[in-house]
Amino acid sequence: MIAACATDRYVGSLGSDLVWANRGYGLVLPLSELAPRWIVVDPQDPSAVPPALRPLVAEDAIDLDGDGKTSFSESTRRLVPALRLVSRTSTATLDVIVSLSPVRGGPTLELVATSELIRRGFDARSVERASEAGRLELRAKTADRSARVIAIDQPELVAEEGRVRRQVITFVLEAHELDEPSVADQDLASRALILSAEAAPLSEGESW
Repeated sequence: MIAACATDRYVGSLGSDLVWANRGYGLVLPLSELAPRWIVVDPQDPSAVPPALRPLVAEDAIDLDGDGKTSFSESTRRLVPALRLVSRTSTATLDVIVSLSPVRGGPTLELVATSELIRRGFDARSVERASEAGRLELRAKTADRSARVIAIDQPELVAEEGRVRRQVITFVLEAHELDEPSVADQDLASRALILSAEAAPLSEGESW
């Protein structure tokens, strides 16, 4: 499924069956169960939501090989967040964000998730933590916003030219107030995520 995607390697695509695939990150996420309650923003055509809610297009260097450094050869086009869902019934958004880290000596799972909350304006002192095997959950609040993060660690992904890197995938649910249906949908999405052991091979016209 990933290898068949013909879009920019790190932009991804949304199929007619509402399966999101991203070849560069090696991720697949079926979303049909969420469609009645969420608008899934198509990475190739985000016009279903207002401009302010659309993911940003970034063209810069990211640490694709996980060595802790970035170089000109690692410049790529991607979306931030990699995928966004917008609630049909509330103010909630659900973002899928992929952070690339060195395989060894990189930040902890909790640090990656906390940094995402701080970037969104939440105070680290307000963060509450819960976890279970293979997953980390954080919650935070301000006077008028709430957020819940689920972070999933993928320690070893075989990427371009067989290089091994680490990815942290975070599902960030944010709203004025978090309601139980939205939280349940965040859990559903995070558990439906398919992690490939290898990213898709480079297609014709792609280089590293």
